[in-house]
Amino acid sequence: MNKRNQGKLKVDFKSGISQDGPIIPRKYTVTHSDETGEILVTVAKHYDKSNISNKRDEVFARWFQNGSNYVLCLYLNVDGIERDKNKIEIRNKIFREELPIAITAIRQGDLELIKKHNNLDEADIFIKFNSRYEEFYKVENWGKLKNYKYIDDYDEYELEEDEEEKWVEERRNSLIRKKKCKITMQESIILNLLNPYIENRLCVLYGSNIRYNIEKCEIVDIEELKTLDGCEKIYEVFIVTKIKMNSISRNVSIEFIVKPNNVIVKKVKE
Repeated sequence: MNKRNQGKLKVDFKSGISQDGPIIPRKYTVTHSDETGEILVTVAKHYDKSNISNKRDEVFARWFQNGSNYVLCLYLNVDGIERDKNKIEIRNKIFREELPIAITAIRQGDLELIKKHNNLDEADIFIKFNSRYEEFYKVENWGKLKNYKYIDDYDEYELEEDEEEKWVEERRNSLIRKKKCKITMQESIILNLLNPYIENRLCVLYGSNIRYNIEKCEIVDIEELKTLDGCEKIYEVFIVTKIKMNSISRNVSIEFIVKPNNVIVKKVKE
């Protein structure tokens, strides 16, 4: 969600629900206006069906507790009022393109609750795509809630040392590009694929005594590179991670060239 969209975000807390809680029951109804571009997030104990249009393009969400952890589940009606499979396929594509905005709107609209209960940002997001057609009826994991921050949330990063200022600014700019590219939902998959290459490169450069955690690693930019034949998909992936060696923490950035059958380390810098 960019700053323009954020300005059109409206949040309505219904009776019995405040910015402090409760977490359960707590249900979200996300609707939008095609005319004004306004996004409305209603937070209540029940879904707000009064704001549902005939288009059935709303998104419902609610919290569930799984042991000591929380899960945010979203529900949407892929078919709507359509019966034509081709039109339903178009609706499915639109939903998938707009869902990152809806999730970001939920997080931003209920940000005070998330700041009070930090563990909510670690919640997994599951989305149920309801449809009469098997190819559209799915339940998918769309990553962690923390991956759907409003763009200006990155201003909250604090500099630990003055000399890190330039590095942090570069990182923030990359994070902005990341949000625009909508790559956050694939982040964990990509990191798992790159993890052996990251570990190998760090061990070669800093030795086997370094402490490295994949949870401290983050993708901040992905760019598709043009090829001569146009058939092969090649990507440049930029990641940052924090390592610890001899009780000293360091921020390291690594650039990869990812080909269908090969991964190349392009550049490493602190």
